[in-house]
Amino acid sequence: SACVFGVAHTRHLYVEDSKETESLNREIWEEPAGMVNIRPKVRNFREKTRPNAVLDQTARKKATMEAYLAEKAREQELMDELVKGNRIVLRDLKEVNPFVRKTLLTWIAKSMTHPERKGKTENGMLFQLQKMSDKNILLRAEDGDLVMPDFCLVFEEMMEAAR
Repeated sequence: SACVFGVAHTRHLYVEDSKETESLNREIWEEPAGMVNIRPKVRNFREKTRPNAVLDQTARKKATMEAYLAEKAREQELMDELVKGNRIVLRDLKEVNPFVRKTLLTWIAKSMTHPERKGKTENGMLFQLQKMSDKNILLRAEDGDLVMPDFCLVFEEMMEAAR
């Protein structure tokens, strides 16, 4: 019948409807028809939508922004607590949380790509990576321990926001 009606390359369609009966003696023609929505195959096809009113989301945006800024301030406080005398000596750190570990590793990776082992934090602080000794240290974090070289991050006194 596909050749007669011109549909030689059909795809199998499956309609998920509940059956009225499980009888093997019932013919497929006796079952009610199922509906399949077919969309055009053009690239720019979009379903028609009705224009909706623009909802005022300023309160939700403000609350989200305040939560984000509070989280960033808390993260900055965590990093500021690690700096003692313009330096962070990794072997002297107690157990750190995953955010601090990721931030320290990001800073180390940034400075490792620079020829003078210098880098800049997200806040504009310039630092230099120094190797304290040839020994490896154990950086303890809440989510595991990391064996790494004995590094120290030395921060410059001035903030360089103009750069």
